[in-house]
Amino acid sequence: MLVARVSAVIALAAVVGHSALPGSLPAAATDRPTAMVDASHQHREWAPYGAPTAAPDGTGEVSIPVYFTFVTNGARGRYPESQAQRLVDYANAAFAGKTNPNSARTPFRFLLKGIRYVEHAGWYETDEAKWEAGDFMRTLRVGDAGTLNVVGPEPGPHAGTSTGTLPEYYQADPQRDLVIMDHNSLSADLSVPGPALDDYANVFVHEIGHWLGLHHTFEGGCAGEQDDHVSDTPRHLEHWEWPLNESDTCPEQPGKDPIHNFMAYGTVGPREFTPGQAERMRQQWATYRAAPATKP
Repeated sequence: MLVARVSAVIALAAVVGHSALPGSLPAAATDRPTAMVDASHQHREWAPYGAPTAAPDGTGEVSIPVYFTFVTNGARGRYPESQAQRLVDYANAAFAGKTNPNSARTPFRFLLKGIRYVEHAGWYETDEAKWEAGDFMRTLRVGDAGTLNVVGPEPGPHAGTSTGTLPEYYQADPQRDLVIMDHNSLSADLSVPGPALDDYANVFVHEIGHWLGLHHTFEGGCAGEQDDHVSDTPRHLEHWEWPLNESDTCPEQPGKDPIHNFMAYGTVGPREFTPGQAERMRQQWATYRAAPATKP
C-alpha cells in the first residue's frame, strides 16, 4: 500500500501500493549492453539514447530527459533496459492524459536518454539513515534541475518503497534530487496488461508527480491548514483501500474523494490528473526546473 514517509533529506516520499488500471504499454526497446561502473563508483559511461533537452519543443510541450541508474550487486539489480523504457512509455501516456478519459493533459513528455549499472554491494545491506547521510547517493545524479534522475532499487530494509523529491528542494541540495524506485516496480512484468502493470507503472507516475511539485491529495485531511495546493482535488482522508463505490471521508467538505487520482493512495480504476494538478506542475516547472538540461 501507499504510505507517506517524510525525512530530513528527502522531503516527500511514497511507498508503493496496489490498485487497478487496465491497459498496455508500447513494445519496449531491445535490450543492449551497457557499461558497468567499477567498484570505486566512478561513473564512466552511459548507454546513450540521444542528446538531452528540457526546452519547450515549440508546441507548448516540455521534453524532460530521463536517466536511469541501476545499482547492482553482481546479478542483483541488473534490471533490463526494456523495463526503463516501459516505465517511461507509461509515464508519457499518463502525462498526456491517455490513461483516463477524464484526465487532464499536461505539457510534460519524457525522453529516455541514458541507462547505466553501478556495482555497489553495500547498497542492499545499508540502513537507510546511514545511506542518506553517506556520499554515495551524491555521486549518482547527472544534469541540472530539468533532468529526471531515476535510481533503483531502494536500498537496504526499505527496498519496498519508492520516493520522489519535491522541486523546491533542488537548490538547497541538488545531488539528492532523485526519484528512487522500489525493487517490486523495477522487477515486475510490465510488458502485458495485468496487476503488475496496474500497480507498479502507476507508482512511477506518482513519484514523478512529486518531482514536478504535486503533494498527496489527502494532505491536511479534512480541515488542516496544509493541503495539496490544488483547488480541484477535494479534501479527504488518507486511504489504504478504496471501496468500489464513491467514497466521501470528509462529508463536510465539497466533493467526493478522488479515488482515481494518481496522487492519492490505494486508488482504483483508470488513473487521472486534474486540470489543477496539471497547472500546478506547469507552475512548479517554471519556478524550479525550467533551466535547460546539461549533458552528463
